[in-house]
Amino acid sequence: MNLIKVSLGKNIVIVGREADAITFISWFKKMDIRSEISLITDTEYPGVIRSKLPLIVLEETDPLSSIIYQKNFLERILLVKIINHPDLTKLNLDDILSRSYDKVVITSISQPRINIKDSVHLVRIEDAIQLREMINEGCEEIEVYGGLWGIWPATLFSSRKFPTVLYVEDKDFYKEYFDTDIWNIILKESNYKFKIKIVDLSAISYDPKRVKVIYGFERPLLRDITEEYRDKISAIGSSTITLDKLINVKFFHISEHVSLAQARMLALELLGFHAFGCTRFFQSKMGEMFIASCGFNKESLEKYNIKTSVTRMRLPLYDESGTGNAEIIIKGVAHRYSRKLLGFQIVSTSSLVLEYVQLAYMVLMLGGTLNEIISMVSSYIPKERYFHDPLYKTIYSLWSKTLEYG
Repeated sequence: MNLIKVSLGKNIVIVGREADAITFISWFKKMDIRSEISLITDTEYPGVIRSKLPLIVLEETDPLSSIIYQKNFLERILLVKIINHPDLTKLNLDDILSRSYDKVVITSISQPRINIKDSVHLVRIEDAIQLREMINEGCEEIEVYGGLWGIWPATLFSSRKFPTVLYVEDKDFYKEYFDTDIWNIILKESNYKFKIKIVDLSAISYDPKRVKVIYGFERPLLRDITEEYRDKISAIGSSTITLDKLINVKFFHISEHVSLAQARMLALELLGFHAFGCTRFFQSKMGEMFIASCGFNKESLEKYNIKTSVTRMRLPLYDESGTGNAEIIIKGVAHRYSRKLLGFQIVSTSSLVLEYVQLAYMVLMLGGTLNEIISMVSSYIPKERYFHDPLYKTIYSLWSKTLEYG
């Protein structure tokens, strides 16, 4: 993101369709009610939470429950001028940038990386409705082209008894976020119902009984911006490449969790406030298992020649009754010598795991060393069974591993 502070009372245009566009607007408006805000969009439902689109396809939620704010609220309360465009991926950005806007904000807009006849790129509510109609006309199989990101829709479609295939690019598709040992646990214990196949782009054929969905095989909208306009534009989400805070490498994502954080950060920074930055994040449900990765896994760090220490723990996950019937598996990764925390992989069949995923991401964003983190107050008391903090216990174990290297 290229961040240039915007003074109050300016003319700002946002280009986007997903929840990060509306999140940016609402946060900016909290601090500046004088600036004029325009939204260029290609949907009647701007602000969609993308992970809800498969639920709309399955008629398990409705469109208005899947957006941040309704259109009337944007126009009448937040005073946003909405400008319709037929297709944001074909928007002439140089034309937009040459107009009298003080700032242009490009939010999540991605493009398919593959061209498949009669496929649906699932990014808008209109796409979800179209996909639903295609399935209702008669569908022998749903094909999701998405790699790791396609796990969520594949899980939902297959759980509703639709034969589903998730297409991936190669056998190591998971390694960007998960190590092989964790991935094998997921495959063994998640009880997922869809097939996983490596895609052969030369062998994709048209079949009206096989519905093709693109959800993950995507690339960012922006490649480069004319030098003349670099100070005028900021881009977040899937429209661009994100710079990671932990080790300063670039990555592409379609994570709405990261995009929403980027929207809040951009609004704060444009108005002169400090914001943290972000790192990689993946969260989904695969079969019956919640799976998440924050920051970096060991195998993804190997290509940067970063020496790591790792620990993996399987612990009881206690609910309020203290039964400990569920388990949580956490794998922590740290720099071998600096002891800087670099990532977590967390999986469990219990939704209670989500609070530890949130905590794990927050701990990573603190950017401290293991020495500093284990000095914090924790509910974990050694040998006290019912007061486990599985995240802290994993960090403590990881710290112990780094002692081997001085």
